[in-house]
Amino acid sequence: MDRFPKRHLNHYSFRFCRETEFTENEAVLRERAQNSDAAAQFHLAYRFALTDWAQTVSLLERAAAQKYVPAMTSLAAIYWNGDGVPMDQETALRLAEEAYALEPVNAAPTLGTMCILPKDSSKRDPERAFSLLLEGAEGGNLFALPNLGYCFLDGVGTKKDPERAVALFRQTEVLGNSKYYLAYCALYGIGMKQDRQTAQKYALDALELGWEEVLRVLLFLYPNGSPEQKEACAYMRKKAAEGNAVYAFIYGAWLFNRMHVLSAIPWLWRGGWAGRKVLLVRGVLALLGFVWVLSCYQLWLAK
Repeated sequence: MDRFPKRHLNHYSFRFCRETEFTENEAVLRERAQNSDAAAQFHLAYRFALTDWAQTVSLLERAAAQKYVPAMTSLAAIYWNGDGVPMDQETALRLAEEAYALEPVNAAPTLGTMCILPKDSSKRDPERAFSLLLEGAEGGNLFALPNLGYCFLDGVGTKKDPERAVALFRQTEVLGNSKYYLAYCALYGIGMKQDRQTAQKYALDALELGWEEVLRVLLFLYPNGSPEQKEACAYMRKKAAEGNAVYAFIYGAWLFNRMHVLSAIPWLWRGGWAGRKVLLVRGVLALLGFVWVLSCYQLWLAK
């Protein structure tokens, strides 16, 4: 089974730990769920997350139909990412908006995250994303902090502040996406001391929690030629081939750094403006280098 159910299960385990429903045995939960108890349907859904994802989605849909906000935001995230269901970002956004109207603080992280990187870039709303995530964080919602940190890291709807971003990630180290961001920051020394060993620790922890996206960091950390690096490489290539410009750029840059220049060019080109800028700069430098060598050769011949 894909790792994403594990990611969802970990993400919501903190909510489980604070609610008595999680301590009840499965028979009691089933009985309550059959009696249209939305909270029971929600908790029972995540007991199926690692074994029967279709049942998980079905239970979440039943709970969401009763306007149970945790189920609405969970289902919204599943449809937004296409996790085991056809991707449907319009349905996801509608669910998130409805949940936000009911419980703003609890739904703000989900809706705010959707405003950052929608599939339709024309619907991107960085200012609203930052405002929603800040609202969730100030309201005490733990799950708002990692993506609020991302806003400070990348300057989404606010000024870049890498140190503040890292501080937010460290407050929620227990969450997989915070570990992923910390791995990235440690690898490149952004907002914290550069430390490849620390980066690898955070990255492996994030991978264990189901965040496969962290393979884009591990690609640069695994020993060259290792089975782990080959797995990371295959994942990056797959994502890039599916049309993900960010992964195409990273994969192309990795190939370029390993001197596989001809192989890197088409991937960098697919990587959007960032990749094409690399090609332009490297191309100009290569041309200048060629001109310099040719000039030196002509001077040598003249002598």
